[in-house]
Amino acid sequence: MSQLEFEKRKQYLCKAPFSGLTVNPTGSITLCCSGGPVTTPLGHISEVDSLQQFYNSEIMENVRILHENKAIEQSVCAGCYRQYAAGKHNMMTIYNNFWDWTKRNFDNDWYDRKADIDRPLRFLEYTCSNICNQTCASCSSWFSSKWRDYELAFTLDQQEHFDKTPKPILRLTEKDIDKIVDVLPHLDFLSMKGGEPWADKNNVKILEQLLKVNPSCTVDIISNMQSIPESTWKMLGSVDHSLTNLWLSASIDGVGKEYNWIRGGNFNKTVENLERWHEVTKKKVRINPFVSIFNFFSLDKIVDYFISKPYVTGVTISNIGTYPTYIKAQNLPSYIVAEQVDYYRTKFNSYDQLSGKLYCSPLLNNINENTTNLAELKKSFEWIEVVNNIRGFDLLDHVPELKRIKEVICDD
Repeated sequence: MSQLEFEKRKQYLCKAPFSGLTVNPTGSITLCCSGGPVTTPLGHISEVDSLQQFYNSEIMENVRILHENKAIEQSVCAGCYRQYAAGKHNMMTIYNNFWDWTKRNFDNDWYDRKADIDRPLRFLEYTCSNICNQTCASCSSWFSSKWRDYELAFTLDQQEHFDKTPKPILRLTEKDIDKIVDVLPHLDFLSMKGGEPWADKNNVKILEQLLKVNPSCTVDIISNMQSIPESTWKMLGSVDHSLTNLWLSASIDGVGKEYNWIRGGNFNKTVENLERWHEVTKKKVRINPFVSIFNFFSLDKIVDYFISKPYVTGVTISNIGTYPTYIKAQNLPSYIVAEQVDYYRTKFNSYDQLSGKLYCSPLLNNINENTTNLAELKKSFEWIEVVNNIRGFDLLDHVPELKRIKEVICDD
């Protein structure tokens, strides 16, 4: 668990380049999920011989050298570092402060690196495809194939205005999947994302292989838990005995009709699957809301509903939406944002005694910046109207705060 070398450099160095890689739906390789689907790619999985070789390549080493030489702001990590240095919660915070697995081999890998010895990949986050079964109001066909048909029906002006240009089905090839399977034996941490992981059979294939070769690996599955095939449920029945460190993070952005509007799914069905997950695997789930203008006034409802459920290990409110810009809660008038954050600070204080079951520091400390944007706010309500037509009911009928803001500010 030694990390003396990191402790010497923790103010200016992120562990991510020294631990692993992320493979996005397009197949692009980035340092972590902050790299986005098309921004700052370091390579492409179909163009490398192996992920292991790429991890030890000169491309990766150049990034590590910038970190080590206190020149992280000259790397693709510059934006993340500036937030980290300002005390804001982001992926650098998570890598450096929260994930225990990053401590296991840091020093050994550091010394091997100095001796020009190849190190095994310790961390891999990957997305097999953008195949998904939901049309979240904050998403697009980059990450959800189900959005494609809707985007194709938009006018060209709508596609441009809302940045909803239809994307094709994005899927890793069989050879790409084999490259992921090849690095499974030595991983400390594997993160499966989507799309929707359970909607792509390749994720089940990878999980089954991991059970065989590396059952001690920590696995984090990010899922909307809307629908899981019966064959997958059958496989998951063995997880209790085979995979000791399985985490499930459920993307839940609302309760009841608000959930149905935001995610384009069925809240009751999702809850049934969460309960079944606990029954089948004997493991709990963590609820991870994605914070947007659509649910900014309803986050306490999510906490109230889930925090004490027997199948829930806790609620984490750390994913603050920033793109597309018109879905940002920060576009609201700054005094409204500040008032709502103060309300949450007071309300959530009552959960402090729940042994860390609620983590919401990013919500309380990162979002209350003076970034009011009236043009983007009006665009938010334009997008709400579009999604209203898709859902068949009006979000504002269930979020009175947004309805008042629209009437007072945007309809003025």
